[in-house]
Amino acid sequence: MNSPQPLNERLLPMLDELEAACSQAEAAMRARNWEAMTQAINDQRRVKQGIINELHAASVKVESLPDVFRRLQAIFAFRGNQLRRLIAYRNDVSQRLQNARKWKDAARSANAGLGPVASIISRKQ
Repeated sequence: MNSPQPLNERLLPMLDELEAACSQAEAAMRARNWEAMTQAINDQRRVKQGIINELHAASVKVESLPDVFRRLQAIFAFRGNQLRRLIAYRNDVSQRLQNARKWKDAARSANAGLGPVASIISRKQ
């Protein structure tokens, strides 16, 4: 009979998959491929939950597995950096859209102040 795999060996493929999902998210973010980014984040969430379930089923705290704990800390630091950059990008886009809206509103106000001048000019003469 096969004995069950030790917890470390069951977690290693999950850690590899989590790292791969992080690198896929990085590539998608750099390419501004938001659908792929969403998929990669969903994969990260799924794998993270699988790791949590494995640890809970074994009644083990992750801190008791030093190799796994170190890898998870590195992965989560990388993910945190990705999320900070994604938030900064979102804030930059938001600021640019707000500025564009202000200029559009200013142009509309300026045009409204001109009065009927634009409608007086005819193409037929």
